[in-house]
Amino acid sequence: MALRALPLLYVNMGGEMLYILSQRLKAQRIDSDKAQRVMSDIVAAMFGGRLVDELFRPQQLYSARALRSLFEKLTHSSVMRLSPASMDKLYDLMSMVVKYQLWACTSPRDLLPLTLKHLEAAGPGAASRVAHAVRKHLEHQDLASLQRARYALLRFFQDLRVRVSVLLRSGAQRPSGQLAVVATPLPGGPRPGSIREWAPGGLLLSERSFATGDSGEPADAHPPALGTNMYSGPAGSSATPPSTGLAELGLLLRLLGPDDEEPGLASLALDEQLLS
Repeated sequence: MALRALPLLYVNMGGEMLYILSQRLKAQRIDSDKAQRVMSDIVAAMFGGRLVDELFRPQQLYSARALRSLFEKLTHSSVMRLSPASMDKLYDLMSMVVKYQLWACTSPRDLLPLTLKHLEAAGPGAASRVAHAVRKHLEHQDLASLQRARYALLRFFQDLRVRVSVLLRSGAQRPSGQLAVVATPLPGGPRPGSIREWAPGGLLLSERSFATGDSGEPADAHPPALGTNMYSGPAGSSATPPSTGLAELGLLLRLLGPDDEEPGLASLALDEQLLS
């Protein structure tokens, strides 16, 4: 299944890119017709038939450099242009949020709804075309195969520790850039912390509890459902970040423009050259 992880990486990162670009176009008050033109051109390039067919072919994951180059070409398939610095920040933000969402999956089966939710960012037309391929790609895989795909994707992001304001505010990320452990129920069974003794007939004789000593964070301290747009609604609101001093330190927390509503996105300035 590791040879089939590339489509999952591409669709999830592509969905995040669409979320971010849509937010930035609105924040910078780009004319709605031009913004729609930009998004439509990018979606058409991102989910064109030949490219999707190639990506769904069994193959090794691309390198981070090759994947960044691919997404840069996709952003420039429209009339919009990004500076190299903005493209770097866009790619880092996409990557870190997808890493978090893969990390937060409680079961390998979560890969399917995560990917389909990201696909919805492309709109109903593209989503319906690619969703069939995604379902065919994942639905008949056993848990072990799905877990291998998830591990392959997490290894791809292993050394990435970019601080992202929306994750820091929610407690999903630590000041070091590491992701917090999520204390959620285990899939298919109870959470560790109890010892049960059963009689031969199946009668519960006794039950004892013990402290597991884990470092899990409360599950409700994290952003909304996986694959949704984290830059809209409460999780992406302009709430004041905690006074941790990280606003000055994080790559994505440095403000490059005035009156921006998203501290985590403000450093991503779309250097648009929108043609009439």
